[in-house]
Amino acid sequence: MIGGLVVIVPTIMLFHYSIEQPILFHVIIIIGAFLISMVIHTFTQMSVCRETNGAKLFYGSCVTILTSLIALGVASVSIFRIPVASVVAPLFSTQVKSSKCCTGTQTLEDLEKNPRVKAMSYGFYMLFAMLFGVTYGTSIAASCQ
Repeated sequence: MIGGLVVIVPTIMLFHYSIEQPILFHVIIIIGAFLISMVIHTFTQMSVCRETNGAKLFYGSCVTILTSLIALGVASVSIFRIPVASVVAPLFSTQVKSSKCCTGTQTLEDLEKNPRVKAMSYGFYMLFAMLFGVTYGTSIAASCQ
């Protein structure tokens, strides 16, 4: 869980600086997820097995790379970002809310003009990818045989 939470803050920071270069953003996120999972698996392996096995650490971390790629793929489809953006956008909205009901709707592109909204959408999927990847990868890395 810590690995997933650690991904959200850098995701928001990266979106402020690399919104024009999404390839760089994806590469940094994948490398960061791999390094975080390696650290988590190292501590797990040292506490369970009392020694480290580099091959098992690598294989356990490859699961996190795979889940991160899947999460980035899912988050890059705009239909999957709409629910997260609709929940997160009011937190960052600068518009004054009117008292009239149903005054107008905003598109996803309007909501994502604020890079924090898009970053939270990506961060949401990356959080669960890290949680799943690290959990599953730990079962590989913590086997002492």
